[in-house]
Amino acid sequence: MSAHTPGPWFIPEQESQYGIRVASVHPVRSPGTRSVRTVATVKLGEQDLSNARLIAAAPRMFDRIAKLAAEGDAESLAIMEAVNGNA
Repeated sequence: MSAHTPGPWFIPEQESQYGIRVASVHPVRSPGTRSVRTVATVKLGEQDLSNARLIAAAPRMFDRIAKLAAEGDAESLAIMEAVNGNA
């Protein structure tokens, strides 16, 4: 299993001076408190918002591909091997 940052990931409305941020919300030790963490920063350019949206959708796609792999889908198994560094 991949050790990625748990989803969901999203693109915050607040802009970053470094580019388009993809973030995730995590609970912290104080009850009811959450922390927004940057998962990735994509430079600003012609295709970069589309790239950021694709990155933000990665956890949902990962979960779907993992489910298909568990059901024996060969292509999904190959993708999971590549994600886990076994390809």
